[in-house]
Amino acid sequence: MQPLNAGDSLSKRARSPWVASVDRIDPLGGYTQENARLVVWLYNAAKSNYQDQDVLRLALAVITHAAAQGHPKVLPLADTALQQPSTPGAELRAAA
Repeated sequence: MQPLNAGDSLSKRARSPWVASVDRIDPLGGYTQENARLVVWLYNAAKSNYQDQDVLRLALAVITHAAAQGHPKVLPLADTALQQPSTPGAELRAAA
């Protein structure tokens, strides 16, 4: 498989959302050793030019909405996420 080039998108090429992708921790910084990490492509696409806490807020909103709609596969996950303060997003709920 050929590497992706700038401007390629998921719609242009079949790609698993779970493949490794290099993420800039600070989206305004460069691709340096201190500012780069490996994440799954799906997370990197969701984060784009935003911060980790923005993605966590999005994830929490999606889980909360799906749980409110009674989505059977999400209910156990939502219950766990909303009850355990050590789960990602707990500090965001406390700050909201």
